[in-house]
Amino acid sequence: MTTEDIIRQHRNLPIGDSIDAVVHSLAKRQVLVGTEGVAPTEDGKLTGKIRFKTGLDNQGRPWAYVYTSQDEFSKAFPKGGPFAEMAFADVFTVIDHDSQFGGINLNSASDSVYPIPREIFDRVKENLKK
Repeated sequence: MTTEDIIRQHRNLPIGDSIDAVVHSLAKRQVLVGTEGVAPTEDGKLTGKIRFKTGLDNQGRPWAYVYTSQDEFSKAFPKGGPFAEMAFADVFTVIDHDSQFGGINLNSASDSVYPIPREIFDRVKENLKK
């Protein structure tokens, strides 16, 4: 079963009841992260660090946009756009270590949209260790 199918199967459950199944399906997967490009240093040189595409929640916290497949990315960005392909565990680690992020918005323009708020990051960490 795909991650998208798991999300759809659990769509009427609270996130706390579905997060284990969703993260288990993502644990060993590559995902696509929308990017804003490469961050320049103060002297204008490129650092090789990418900036994740984000959106702000109603509290002003940024959320990273992550997609489970090229098809899901294309639903959000039909004309294409920059992205990085990374292991979900690596994306999560980056977001977890930056306290400014409110969470991860998975598959934002799809019927398999799934928010992963910072408040349940401990559960995500537990599931990634399994």
